[in-house]
Amino acid sequence: MEKLSTIKPKVEQKPEVKIEYNDRSYESYIKTGFVDQIPHSISAPRDRIQHFLTAVDPRKGPVERTVKSIVRLKVLDWNTKKK
Repeated sequence: MEKLSTIKPKVEQKPEVKIEYNDRSYESYIKTGFVDQIPHSISAPRDRIQHFLTAVDPRKGPVERTVKSIVRLKVLDWNTKKK
C-alpha cells in the first residue's frame, strides 16, 4: 500500500527586487490614452529595466547600481541678493 506525504517541499520564491525608477512620463502617456503612441525614447529605458529585472536572480546577491553620468544644472537663486 502506497502512502503519499502531505508535507509539501519548501520552494524558495524569488525575492522581489525593489529598484525605484521614474516612469511618470510613461504612465502619463497611458493615462491620457496614448498607449500606441509612446515614443521610443520614453519606452526603451522602462523596457530595459523590466527585461533586466526578469532575468536577474536576487538570491545570488544584491543588485549593484552604478552612476554612469551626472547632469549638473545651474539655477538662479532668487532668494539671495547676489546676481
